[in-house]
Amino acid sequence: SYLTLKNRRGALVVEESAIRVMALLVMPCAVGLIAMSSPILQLLYGYQGANLATATPILVLLGLAVLFNCLVLLTNAIMQAHGDVTTPVINMLIGGVVKVIVNYVLVAIPSLNIIGAAIGFATGTGRCCIFGCLLQLYTRTAGIAGVLCPCAEWTEGGYCRGDWCRQDDAGESAAAFL
Repeated sequence: SYLTLKNRRGALVVEESAIRVMALLVMPCAVGLIAMSSPILQLLYGYQGANLATATPILVLLGLAVLFNCLVLLTNAIMQAHGDVTTPVINMLIGGVVKVIVNYVLVAIPSLNIIGAAIGFATGTGRCCIFGCLLQLYTRTAGIAGVLCPCAEWTEGGYCRGDWCRQDDAGESAAAFL
């Protein structure tokens, strides 16, 4: 609704909040999948020995891809809300091509085999995530800076300039509450 009212500041606040909430929900899930992949596979599927050794790295890579996939979903929605409907589609198409190429190359390697498919998925979604975030930072259409500004402030400067990091009445960065 803020975009309809031409209120870019309000839209930025809502987008930053959406990114923070998404990060608060997704990061524990991804870390849980990565850290507990072996016990999850043992509990749900009863894997032991060689099956467990094969499936564990796949679930670890897919846990990493959860972070990328959720951020891609959110950045695509933000870009579409700003009226850019073609860039997310092209971004996903290129990511899909990257995934297929990486799958084709890595699955053919006998030592990787099916693990190459998980690497391909993580690579494809990671590429989409990085491109989407960079595009939004470049166009300043979204609140990605809400996630990146604490890191930029830690390095004393960097990307934290102008509207990218709001200052509240107390002079604290609104992005610091991540």
